Amino acid sequence: MDDASWTDAGLYDPAAPDAAERLELLEFLASVGFTVEEMAANADALSRLASRRTLFGGEQRVTVARIADLAGCDEGLVRRVRLAAGLPDPGDQPDCCPLEAEVIRAFALGAAVFGEEVTLQFTRVIGAAAAGVAEAALATFAVNRSMPMFEGGGTPAEVARAGAEATAALLSVPPAFDVLLRVHFEGASSDRFAFADRVATITVAVGFVDLVESTELTNTLSGTELAAALGDFERTASEALVEVGGRIVKRIGDAVMFVSSTATSAVAAALGIVAAVDAHPMLTAARAAVAYGDVLPRDGDYFGTAVNLAARAVAVAQPGMVVVTSEVRDALAAESRYVVSLGEHRLKGFEDPVALFTLEPER
Repeated sequence: MDDASWTDAGLYDPAAPDAAERLELLEFLASVGFTVEEMAANADALSRLASRRTLFGGEQRVTVARIADLAGCDEGLVRRVRLAAGLPDPGDQPDCCPLEAEVIRAFALGAAVFGEEVTLQFTRVIGAAAAGVAEAALATFAVNRSMPMFEGGGTPAEVARAGAEATAALLSVPPAFDVLLRVHFEGASSDRFAFADRVATITVAVGFVDLVESTELTNTLSGTELAAALGDFERTASEALVEVGGRIVKRIGDAVMFVSSTATSAVAAALGIVAAVDAHPMLTAARAAVAYGDVLPRDGDYFGTAVNLAARAVAVAQPGMVVVTSEVRDALAAESRYVVSLGEHRLKGFEDPVALFTLEPER
């Protein structure tokens, strides 16, 4: 390709202040196989083109109608599944990856067994999880490759090249995720959080741990420092839960919700997280609450009175404190742990006052 081809396509202006950097980017894209037409069709996202080629090879995007043909179903189903998976409707534009046909075929298999509505809801869960993993992966790239390059004055071509290299490295995520998913399938079907056939609820301990003064942290720490501190908090919480056989259910801003099969194991995890935050050089403090009771498991989340109670009770806790309900107090008493009463509290959503307790600090 020559400069005239790019100029005629509106991709290059030799008189522009950034002409040299623009030319370097176009030459790099041409070297990895992009045509002038492909560049012109993606003129507003040239720096991301190389990463797309790394992800999907040279496959051309197709329409929803073509995905329906490949999957052997109607267009309406393709649109419903894509929407449930978190993908916008492209209309009649060729914005779909041909590999999406595999998703539609997998959906059809699931719908044949469980029904379309149930499988659509499960697709929403998978789509949200995939989006979260993708955002985390890109954040890792931005912190470790992209931002340092921008700060160091990297050219658009250098950024595009680094993006393609990072994307190639990130392609190791799907195989690793496949293995982890299989292992977690096995764990989820164990007796930790299993429930009998036809029984909708299970009995578990539910906890919330909330960072204290997180707004002040946002105002005083740099972006890099804040990311590192929050990463330490999430790592500590995850490791504490894994150690007692529990798991983090979700992250809610500066808080985490978790479950564990016993009240004592949940309290042990909460105490460990709060202590680790207290000793952290940048984080100020954390507070926690643990409740125990019947919950409804749904789509990887949990619902019920115990969840609501723990979520509300955490606001009662002082920095460094773990608040527990009477059911948890009884379990702790059986293990000879001393608890003290915090009295009864009016909690939002609960008609009657709720008795709350905490561990004696020196113990």
